[in-house]
Amino acid sequence: MFSLDSFIAIGIFIFIILLSAILWDYGREKISVEETRNDMGRIARNALSALAETKGNPANWTEYDLDGSTITSLGLASEFLVIDTQKINSLSLADYADAKKMLGVLGPGYEFTLKLYSWNGSEYLSEYSAGIEPDAASYEVVKTERAVLLNDSWARATLKLWKSCEDITC
Repeated sequence: MFSLDSFIAIGIFIFIILLSAILWDYGREKISVEETRNDMGRIARNALSALAETKGNPANWTEYDLDGSTITSLGLASEFLVIDTQKINSLSLADYADAKKMLGVLGPGYEFTLKLYSWNGSEYLSEYSAGIEPDAASYEVVKTERAVLLNDSWARATLKLWKSCEDITC
């Protein structure tokens, strides 16, 4: 009937099929994680660029509700890379969900925090912030930075984007 060689060949064949399936799943998962990080990096860079380089649309967006009915985009600049403190204050006081939507942070479970650090001559000190801080359940944290002018001195704008984990499957 079946010889020992047949059983060995069938065993090797099954082993190769199982190993291929495991490697396929591992590769697919690794690619998915990398695509997520790339997507988050692109969103963070675009959001920070829009905030630091533009006035927003309309330029006087601080006079409207942040619900998206009147405002097309947010911008913190009074001119290119010069931050308007009234706009950063308005963003800091805005509803988090509305600000997140207006910044384009729309991925599944994506959260953000924006901080502006002023230079005091020897170190950067946190001066303004908007959004929420990552916690212990946060993962895939992406950080992007830009040099800006704040109150006529150099400052650093930092935007962190991360995924929030709300269940044990993360």
